[in-house]
Amino acid sequence: MGIIDELMGNTPKVTDFDIANQLLTDSKMGITMLAKTLTEVSNPELRMLLSRHLEMGLQEHFQLSDIATNKKWYQPYLSPVDQLRTDFRISQELT
Repeated sequence: MGIIDELMGNTPKVTDFDIANQLLTDSKMGITMLAKTLTEVSNPELRMLLSRHLEMGLQEHFQLSDIATNKKWYQPYLSPVDQLRTDFRISQELT
């Protein structure tokens, strides 16, 4: 989006879903990086510190996932066909 769009008031609205989606994406990336780093660390104290951070990151991610599921932003229990239909419908709304 360019400055002209912003001046004309054509700015996209950020929803709670968008924020939750970005938080979940960032959370997964952080968890992945911590797990990879743990496999490379030889210092026991640092390993314990990173392990605690990984555990906290996992708990926070589970809490975010539960919120998104309870709000029906994500419906992990739908059949694969219904999940595809939902994703297709959402993608159509973005255009």
